[in-house]
Amino acid sequence: MQIRFYLLRTPEIEVDGRSVYDELNHKSAALLFYLAASGKKLLSRDELSELLWPNQLGDSARSNLRQTLSAVKKVCVERLGLSDSIIESYKGGCRLTSAGSVWVDVQYLNEMLALARADETEEDKARHLREAVDCYHSAFLEGFYVKGSAAFEEWILYERDTLNRLFAEACKELSALCVRLDRAPQAIEHMTKLLKLDTLREDVYQELMGLYLRCEDRPGAIAIYQKCEKALREELNIGPMKETRRLYEQAISQERTPAPPPPERSAAASTRLILSDKQAGDVSAAMNAGFPPAGRVLTVGPNPLGMLAYEGMYCLLEQMLEAYVLPEPMQSAAAVFFLERGTADAPAYVGGASDIYLFSLFKAILLACTAGRRTALVFRDPENLDPKTQALLRYLWWNLDSPDICLAAVGSSDGERTQLLSQLRATIPERFSGVKIMKEEVSHGNDL
Repeated sequence: MQIRFYLLRTPEIEVDGRSVYDELNHKSAALLFYLAASGKKLLSRDELSELLWPNQLGDSARSNLRQTLSAVKKVCVERLGLSDSIIESYKGGCRLTSAGSVWVDVQYLNEMLALARADETEEDKARHLREAVDCYHSAFLEGFYVKGSAAFEEWILYERDTLNRLFAEACKELSALCVRLDRAPQAIEHMTKLLKLDTLREDVYQELMGLYLRCEDRPGAIAIYQKCEKALREELNIGPMKETRRLYEQAISQERTPAPPPPERSAAASTRLILSDKQAGDVSAAMNAGFPPAGRVLTVGPNPLGMLAYEGMYCLLEQMLEAYVLPEPMQSAAAVFFLERGTADAPAYVGGASDIYLFSLFKAILLACTAGRRTALVFRDPENLDPKTQALLRYLWWNLDSPDICLAAVGSSDGERTQLLSQLRATIPERFSGVKIMKEEVSHGNDL
């Protein structure tokens, strides 16, 4: 028996080549998708019940889970002619069957990326990166939702954000490899895929223009510039950056000087620092130590009068709105934060929005405000910030990827700063090797 799960395109489940998705209700499909994305792990019944029926009491939610497991088994036996369900159910939990071969595109993507990291030759690395990129057709479970399950929606948003970032990093690395292997047309193909994921990434437009100029295709470079200018005007009401305009001027000039290869970018473009009180207090010194030059510094710290939920997040948001003119398309998004801030019975919601949604929205507003404008976000004494702002810091530390933004966490002592780095590193992959603890006695810090 062969089972295939497609989560990075129009959602689909196939068993021995036959589609199962249309035979399932939404909760059954959601259960299978969650199990597939979790690999071979045995997931507890309580976890699955709370994920899919968060608004129901324990016994009622577990009863719904039993009915859903029964519905999946019925489809497998009666519609597909299988001897049993494709879900193995035990008293301790559930997982996908081990009786056949299970293939999941998300797992395949991660496997190819792992192989690429281990490859010693550029040819092998490019081959595995291409395999990873080619299986990414659209955002994770795009268009799929489960009514009445905010927890499941939060999981989808988190996984989608993580996979989008992995895809972006793979595309950029593969494009750079293709340039080094003298395969510029293939590099253009991979960067074009990345642009479809986010049409507002000006760094991608710049790299594409450079690649077209490298191929002596000036009309192609001009077309990319025009597409970039239109997207920025319509969505953010801003114009292209100086570097983008420079590439455009090179494209329309009569000179035929080949463009230099696109610069290699680090996997995490945002600077991440661990600072002392002294460094954070002296803004110019902190900037010299690694903050973007001539930029804004937005700071949040504990309130000595006591903590309120989301207080730090609102403090940063208010500073952003004072420092920058928010593009018109994002003004309605910002309004979400100023709706009713929830109740004592629902502390994890602001205006009815879940935390992961608010964090994603905060990041979108931050990127829209700071596009082309150097900005530093300084979190003082993070352990004493309100829990929601602590969670926001971890979310941004994991997900933010912008060359215009520096994230800094401030600890008073060497021990506190080392502990901060340890806690934040626990939430980020090893590729963020650029995280630094800034030593007061040296100007550039030491990589850890």
